[in-house]
Amino acid sequence: NVRSVYQVAALPSLALNTTVPTPVVADLSTDGLAWNLSALFDVATGTTLYATVSEGYKAGGYNGDWDASGQLTAARREFKDETVLNLEAGLKSRFWNDQATLNLSVFRSEFEDFQNASFLGLSFLVRNAEKVVSQGIELDGSVRPLVGLTFDYAVTYLDAEYDEFAQGACYFGRTPTNAAERTCDLSGATLPNAPDWRTTLGVQYEHALASGTGFFRTDWNYTSEQNADTGLDPRAEQDAYNLWSARLGWRNERYSVTLRAGLPSTVRETLSKSADLTIYVRDRKPFARFAGKATEQLKRLERLIQDVLLFARGESIGRDVIPAASLIADAAQTME
Repeated sequence: NVRSVYQVAALPSLALNTTVPTPVVADLSTDGLAWNLSALFDVATGTTLYATVSEGYKAGGYNGDWDASGQLTAARREFKDETVLNLEAGLKSRFWNDQATLNLSVFRSEFEDFQNASFLGLSFLVRNAEKVVSQGIELDGSVRPLVGLTFDYAVTYLDAEYDEFAQGACYFGRTPTNAAERTCDLSGATLPNAPDWRTTLGVQYEHALASGTGFFRTDWNYTSEQNADTGLDPRAEQDAYNLWSARLGWRNERYSVTLRAGLPSTVRETLSKSADLTIYVRDRKPFARFAGKATEQLKRLERLIQDVLLFARGESIGRDVIPAASLIADAAQTME
């Protein structure tokens, strides 16, 4: 670990001594096999059971982070290959004259030498977690009780944890369990950004309108609490939250006009509102978009949408569509 020292002196008063580690020269050869075995069973018309066993891998490598101290030798920079064994079984079904679907899956993934990227001190490094297990259940489907009306839903339960991770990252203020490596034992802890529950419910209605299709869609999403920090800092706990969104619009083969709105809410009742209007013309390329708070300009937007619909039908709107961009810009300034 020989180090060289050089001096940068653009001006004598700004002379700077900088220590630069000798470059680490190392090589690594690795190989692995990925495979997948699946079986399908048609148990009834429109209903299929399936089972899958697969194995995959991700090649290891070296951390290239800057290390002025020279402590990151080639051996410390290296991280191992990651392998995963995945087991999954479930069913896929269509019924009620193909107006309803129901899909269910149970899964388990077992990772060996899981590649975890996080800050260790001042360096951002990949370290191997000896064993990680991710398992859960997924349920999703849809129902069309009426022509143009669709309900869809999805529920996921996830249990993802470090079965063994002796050299994980330490959050600021935590005493390392391995002082020499400045790492913490995260064995038994839940992975970051891995909430136990995710739920989605959506409703969409479509109807023929003005040589195109008018549509309305609304979605509700729920995500349970989770930790957003790779070192699992308790101060980085994210509360459970709900997110509601809605879209109202019209489209045909060439044009699309959409008004969107959203309302996120955490369990602390922190609320914010947003809305935006997007107009696509000329083979659905974005023509104009603006966003703002809950609007008092709905009448103005209604006029704009009516103009676009008239233009789509080839009728005169008293001006060509390009100057409509100035109307959108004016509305955006007014809303914001």
